Amino acid sequence: TAAPTNVPTSNPTASPTDNPTSSPTNNPTNADETVYCPTEDGTSVTLTSGMKSFARSTTTSFCGIFIELESGDLIPYARSYSANDWEPSPGPKAVPYSGIVCGDIACTVDLPPQSSGSYVIMTKPTSTLADKDKIARFLEMTSFGPMFSEIASLDVGGSFGENERAAAVRAQMDLPKSSHREYFRRNSNPKWDATTQNARSDHPCDPNSRWRDYAYIRHDRRDTITSTDIYTTFEQAPEDSNSTFTIYQADSEDDVTVNTGTLVGANDTDANAGFSGDGYYDMGGYDDYIQFNISVVENVEVPISFRYAQGSSSYNGNRPCVLSVNEDIVRDVYDFPFSDSWSYWIYSEMVTVSLTAGINTIKLLVRDQNNGPNIDFLRVGKPPALLMKTNGWLRHVAKNGVGIVNEWGFDFTDETVYFPSYPNAIEGDLYRYPYGRLRVNVTGATRELDIGNPKLDFEGYESHLPL
Repeated sequence: TAAPTNVPTSNPTASPTDNPTSSPTNNPTNADETVYCPTEDGTSVTLTSGMKSFARSTTTSFCGIFIELESGDLIPYARSYSANDWEPSPGPKAVPYSGIVCGDIACTVDLPPQSSGSYVIMTKPTSTLADKDKIARFLEMTSFGPMFSEIASLDVGGSFGENERAAAVRAQMDLPKSSHREYFRRNSNPKWDATTQNARSDHPCDPNSRWRDYAYIRHDRRDTITSTDIYTTFEQAPEDSNSTFTIYQADSEDDVTVNTGTLVGANDTDANAGFSGDGYYDMGGYDDYIQFNISVVENVEVPISFRYAQGSSSYNGNRPCVLSVNEDIVRDVYDFPFSDSWSYWIYSEMVTVSLTAGINTIKLLVRDQNNGPNIDFLRVGKPPALLMKTNGWLRHVAKNGVGIVNEWGFDFTDETVYFPSYPNAIEGDLYRYPYGRLRVNVTGATRELDIGNPKLDFEGYESHLPL
């Protein structure tokens, strides 16, 4: 056969290298590209973005993924400690739980691209925890947060291990259930309870607002699907069927004893609308008063209230009086808050007083400011409470009855109404519906209720709530 056409080369095709092709890595190489926590000397390792597999930390170390900014600041992103699964770190930039999937060997963590900064991973050794620290960590994971008293109750000596944790969980499970919502409402974002123009903290749309305590919202006007009107009924509470009241008018000097104010009659050209009877008393300045003489046949404790109008925003929208019965002060500060108009008549707070057989005096005295409210009448006793039901469900108990804010005499018992406009929320501001608004269509006309958009209060009438 012919000789080969090529002859061997004289020299190797490449010279041998002097050193290994790369430096050894800190961690073993692996085919599945799992990232291991670096050594515990504080050295950070930069990571690229994407879905990556991370080994858990060792039993004696903490391993964390951070977003390192150009300034050198580190923002916590994810963590694994004491050989536990990877989890979001505390903080606003943490990975969501949906971005972590853990298996038997490692956890996959999502590292989305960052507009600024880069991901780094670093490790530090963990110190041995004292029992109280273990308990605090346990309570942080299983409750709404540790308290010193709870830590002390569980730190009874010895090791706080698996059996102790199980016993603590069992003890919690055996306790009567409590309401996180009730606790949250009581301890966060309290409402401003003064009659003042400051603070607008109780509207549900305000920053930091957490709840509402008024009865009706926009969705109570029309059905969400059909857009048909939603109806509300007024039913007399059966337990109040024997409730009665007597009205004592403030029309003239035959009805009341007064000082420096003005008795306004129905025929006066400057009379405000909406009062009952033949007039009302426009209370004057300092030391003015109005006194009612009440006769009862026996000693009795009875609730009283006043129908009044107070349309001034002066004195922080409140014109309190001193309330006394038979010369004894019952309320040193009896509030008459802003009613939004001198033609809008609402009721003062019901106060239970003691009357003796015979003639009794009930007196309102202006003391702390240079003017009082307009008084329509004194009501001794109370009407039956009305159960306000929307679509058949109890929504509010009107314990002092329901009337029309600028009219007198309409009885809502057994009426059925709908809202021709959206209910207005209580907004905690003198100029933005301090009581809310409920406008109802009844007998073909729109009327505004004197209870506003009432606060939720079922005390004493809980039996009417659904089970």
